[in-house]
This record gives sequence, C-alpha cells and structure tokens, in this order.
Amino acid sequence: MRFCSVCGKALEDQEVICSACGTPVELNAEVPAPAVSDETVQTSVIEPQTVAVPAVPPMPSPAKPKSKTGIIIAVIAVAVVLIVGAVVGVIVYNNHKAEEARVAEEARLAEEKAAYEENLSRIYYAMISGAADAESAGNLTKKVWYNAIYEKRDLETDLYTRPNGYFVDDFNEALGNLFADSSYRSKISDIKDNQETVKKYMKALMDPPEGYQDTYDAVKECYDAYVLFTGLVVNPTGSLQTFSENFNAADTDMVNKWEALQLYLDV
Repeated sequence: MRFCSVCGKALEDQEVICSACGTPVELNAEVPAPAVSDETVQTSVIEPQTVAVPAVPPMPSPAKPKSKTGIIIAVIAVAVVLIVGAVVGVIVYNNHKAEEARVAEEARLAEEKAAYEENLSRIYYAMISGAADAESAGNLTKKVWYNAIYEKRDLETDLYTRPNGYFVDDFNEALGNLFADSSYRSKISDIKDNQETVKKYMKALMDPPEGYQDTYDAVKECYDAYVLFTGLVVNPTGSLQTFSENFNAADTDMVNKWEALQLYLDV
C-alpha cells in the first residue's frame, strides 16, 4: 500500500498524482504512512469553499381545479329553471286550451238553446194553427151530423144535408157528402200535413238541454192533447153524442194545455 508523502492519503496502485492534494508520486513507490499529528491534519485539511448558488425563482402554484360541486349545482340550477319554465308553459298552455274549450262549450250550449227555443216557438204556433183548422172542421162535422139527423136547415150545411133540395135519408150520407167536398178534403189534408210538421218538431225537442226539462214536459202534454184533438176531426167515430162530447172535451183540454205551456215560452 502506498501513501502520499504530503497528505498521507492512501494511493491506488496506478495513481501518479495524489487525488487529494495533487502531489506527484512515483509509480509503485511505497511510502510508509507518515505520522500525522492532529495539528498537521487540522492545518492540512482543505476547507470546503462556499459556492454561491443563484436563487431559483419559486415555481408558481398550480391552479386549483374548479370545484365539481359548483358545476353540478349550476347544472342543476339551469335544469330546474328549464323544468319550471316548461311546467309553467304547459300550465299556461293547458289553461289557455281549457279556456278556449270552455268558451267553445258555452257557445255550443248557447247555440243549442237558441235552436231549442226556436223549435219550441215553431211547435207552439204549428199546434195552434193545426188545432184552429181542426176546430173549424170539427164544428162543421158536428153541425152537418146534427142537421142531417134533425133535418135542420142551414146555409152552411144544406149543401151536404140537402144536396138535391131535400134531406138525405141517413146522416152517414150527409157526412159522406161533406168528406167528398174538395174544399173540406183540402182542409183535412192541411190538418194531416200539420200533424206531420208538429211531429217533426216534437222529435227535435225530445232531448232538452239543461234547464228545459219542465218546458219539454209542458210541450209534451200540449202535444198529446193536440194529437187527440186533431185525430178526432180527421177520423170521426161513434155517435153524434159521443163525438161531440169527445170533441168538446179535447178542445177544452187543448186550450188548457196551451195556457200552461205559455208560462214557459216567450210568446
């Protein structure tokens, strides 16, 4: 083992210069390790030199990532606003459509009631007209019937009871003459046509709107009396007495039903 003669550092076999102090040494020269006192070691120790290191600027702090909670809250807030807006829009739209439907329904009901009232007016005046014709024809039937039986002369009935200047032998012949008369047949035909017209109006009234049920009931009673009264005239049956009694009773009932019906009509 070789040692540096100056500083005493152990040298490697191939070293020619002391790596500690830089002193040249002979190759393979063995130099005993010198005795080194504490003072020598202390004075020969190379003081480490302080090297000024330039100041390194501090690295900027990395930007904090945005809070996911804040983003979620913002998204939820936007979603809530959109949902609320959509709900409000739907409510407004539904209310608008409901209002339109209500107005349309009110208009429909008003139109329905107006049409119903128009049919009420029509059937009322149609029944009055038909009943008036029936009353006139029925009274003539009674008169011819009576004068033929009791051979009573009358300018209005002589045409039927005394067609040849003398009374017929049977009242049925007189009634046959009456119903064969063109003028009377026309009157009976008008009554039948009136019956069909009134029947048509009655069918139109069968489904009364709200608030018109009592009116319909009054019309129905009047219609039933009208049908009975006009039917007696168009097809007279029985004896003179029964016909006269039924005719008079039906006539009175018809008048009473009219008066009751007027309470429900603006006539």
